[in-house]
Amino acid sequence: SSVSTQHMRADITVTSHGGSTVEVNAELRHEDSSLVFVDLEHGERLIASSSAYTTELTAGFYDYRAELPIVNSYDLISVGLDRDRGVDAPYSVVELPEPFRLYPNAGVFSLSEDVIPVEWDRLSDDEMEISITGQCIAQRTVHLSRFNDQGVWLIQPGELSPRLTWEGDLCPLEITVKRSRKGQLDGGFSHGEIEAHQIRSMDVLVTL
Repeated sequence: SSVSTQHMRADITVTSHGGSTVEVNAELRHEDSSLVFVDLEHGERLIASSSAYTTELTAGFYDYRAELPIVNSYDLISVGLDRDRGVDAPYSVVELPEPFRLYPNAGVFSLSEDVIPVEWDRLSDDEMEISITGQCIAQRTVHLSRFNDQGVWLIQPGELSPRLTWEGDLCPLEITVKRSRKGQLDGGFSHGEIEAHQIRSMDVLVTL
């Protein structure tokens, strides 16, 4: 209650993994320092809403979170700060990005000889990020800018760097594709952002 809404930075993320719920996460900070988090007191709450459901975010260690049911993959999600004393910030809103699914890759690929395709359906104009992790490689992250979605990204032979400490034969890689869309933060906050993500993952077996 000692921090006015106009001196708060709000960073809100809404994440869908393709199910019937989304994860809502909100961090409130003082505008003067990214290390000073704001704790809500009695009479103050964060509320998330979809087209048919509403839920209150609960406090974590330094953030607030909730699992919110949705009606469809295109739901408009709003998150509001409700205060008994002080100015409310009732309507930060974001639309979920276009949902998609990954096409699984069967078989075993050679990192040094094979092209590994990462393919998905339902193209969009949203930003995308592709991350590849595994015990046998150094992590690789690729960013696709808006309007650059072609439904496929190819991992070229030799593109992934093997770890010298890896001694196994077959190595599972986890490939994660994230599609992101920014929304409109309530003007009652000092600054920050609200963003929505569609995230899908799959595993691929490789040899070095």
